[in-house]
Amino acid sequence: MKKNRVVIFFAVCMLMAVSLAFFGCGGDVVITYVSPPAGVQTIEVGSGGNPTGEVGGTDGTIYTVVIDQGTLDPITDLLRGNIEITITPVGGTAGIALVGNMENMAGKTPQPISFGLTLDRSVSMTAEAIASMESAATSFVNNMGSSDQGAIANFGYSISVDQGLTSNKTSLISAIENPSAVGSSKTALYDSIATIVGTVSAGSNPRKTVIALTNGGNNRSISYSTTTEVINFAISKNMPVYSVGLGFAQGSSAEKDLQAISKGTGGIYYYSSAYSDLLNLYSKISTVLNSYYVITFTLPSGWVFVAGQTYTITLTIINYGNITGSVTYTLTT
Repeated sequence: MKKNRVVIFFAVCMLMAVSLAFFGCGGDVVITYVSPPAGVQTIEVGSGGNPTGEVGGTDGTIYTVVIDQGTLDPITDLLRGNIEITITPVGGTAGIALVGNMENMAGKTPQPISFGLTLDRSVSMTAEAIASMESAATSFVNNMGSSDQGAIANFGYSISVDQGLTSNKTSLISAIENPSAVGSSKTALYDSIATIVGTVSAGSNPRKTVIALTNGGNNRSISYSTTTEVINFAISKNMPVYSVGLGFAQGSSAEKDLQAISKGTGGIYYYSSAYSDLLNLYSKISTVLNSYYVITFTLPSGWVFVAGQTYTITLTIINYGNITGSVTYTLTT
């Protein structure tokens, strides 16, 4: 790695302010997300890899996924002219960073990912729902790259990690088709998400994520009894949680809880009104995970990142149809 390079992981989807501590080889980098832009959201934290790099230097790299909030599809045609980066030392004067290379990873070979699927096996899941869920999860596994790792958890009253992290697709599909947790009237949703987050966090790949599917609200979890506890644990592992609500009553408390977990961790919530939607939704999530930008930038002339200094960094989407907006976060080096 180039000496004195600062690598910044940037996410713009947060609807609430959260702080993450990233440990690089030159010190701690603390990032706080605020002010999501209108019409744009980023759904993955650290989508390009783990944060590394030395504090100091004049350049940085942003890894970001940009999603159209209307369609929930990734926006993959942004150019350098659609990005503006402003950097302001706290108490100082703002400067415009020079946007350098902007690499669109959509359609390219992405960095490997470690992922976990947690699947609802409660009695409210009909035979048709289970068949559709298993088909969608199997398709997702079949789309994984040779260096990707997956893990499978099934849950109802209890949670069973039926397959730990592996690149063996046959083993993953077997865990989907042969669950240990079945037939309960209770749903330990929050505990299942935390369990699979913990499993995936041990993965060796730089990118990590979890996908949770349920057709009901949480009514069983013991270790993680609130959405806040789940969110905080996932954030501590730098883990975005994608979620799928199957047949939820829209606007219900169960749906709002799932939405909160996804938004609070840098993931996204998908609503599925019909079992037949699941295959398409899991395919969409797979596409999103492999559609991110790597944007390099150089600080204004004469600037360097100074250890112990706090900056506000604003990324703005400009000149892109009717989608505009910006996000500002703080960076303490």
